Amino acid sequence: MTAAHKPFALPPLELPQRCRAGIGAEAASQLCLRVGRDALLEPGDLVEVFIDDRFATALIVKPEHLGRPLVFQVRNAVQQSGRVRLRYEVLRAGHYSAHSPVTLLLAKLEYPGGAPLHEGEEENQFLPPICFPRALSVRQARQHGGLPFYLPAYPNMAAGDEITVRWGDERFDLPPLLPRQVGQPVQGTIPLAALRQVRPGRWQDVTWSAVDRVGNHSRWAPCQALELPTDEEVDSGGEPTRA
Repeated sequence: MTAAHKPFALPPLELPQRCRAGIGAEAASQLCLRVGRDALLEPGDLVEVFIDDRFATALIVKPEHLGRPLVFQVRNAVQQSGRVRLRYEVLRAGHYSAHSPVTLLLAKLEYPGGAPLHEGEEENQFLPPICFPRALSVRQARQHGGLPFYLPAYPNMAAGDEITVRWGDERFDLPPLLPRQVGQPVQGTIPLAALRQVRPGRWQDVTWSAVDRVGNHSRWAPCQALELPTDEEVDSGGEPTRA
């Protein structure tokens, strides 16, 4: 085999949309794949991209492509969640075809809580409301180190989900979910710093959202208005009021 006919090495595909080890629903519907400028391509090379060993798209290299990345936009290439195999081949006249290394990534097409009813809507009606204990006043919550709550299990709950709670104008994050927490209520506490801004008998807007490990965002749960009872109401059997 002469030097002119030897296979040549290729770098793996680049994925600008990668979030950690995978891609979410939006990225999967319009996948952006890139062959880096260090691929040493030549004019006339045929570049073919494969997804799970299925042909996806192709391009013939032109002089204006040299020295810059080749970008491929592939619509609806990933149809289901799971492991995805990405690679490309280069066919060059007078050479054997060259194969890039296979790039493996995780695709997750399910949104935490389920997809919102309407695209572009800020709220997701499928997310459950946060649950607070009965008969706990502002002063008692401060004595307990914060206001405890729990979040019921929600559709498409998964390990690695990052939950953000919005309490009035304050936002705070819960630790990423562990595998053993999936399918179980999530425990949390409204911190003391947020409770210092609350007066007894005053309404407080409460909501939450989740982002999974590949960037799918649940949107915000429908906002609920919570009124913590005064100490006198607690003594008489009162409880937090929602609107």
